[in-house]
Amino acid sequence: MHYMALILPMDEAIPRAESVPSDRAFRLTRVRSRRRSNAAFIDINSIIRGALLIGSNDGEAGDEFFVFDLLDEDMWWRMKSIRLASKVQLS
Repeated sequence: MHYMALILPMDEAIPRAESVPSDRAFRLTRVRSRRRSNAAFIDINSIIRGALLIGSNDGEAGDEFFVFDLLDEDMWWRMKSIRLASKVQLS
């Protein structure tokens, strides 16, 4: 038996004009889902790690979330490395 999961990537870029200044002040990481047409089925055995997301009421389409990186120390460090990688790619 194969167990599959329907996933929707949460890595759509949020334009700087739409970013909220308080997110930076409070060091919050806001993510946006891709279009539903980009959803994919994957084998659940290929999942390495996930993240806890909390819905944001700011998004018009309800597709924006905050990454809850205070759950454990490992998650906090992973989010720091993702932020560093995104800064390196933008410059």
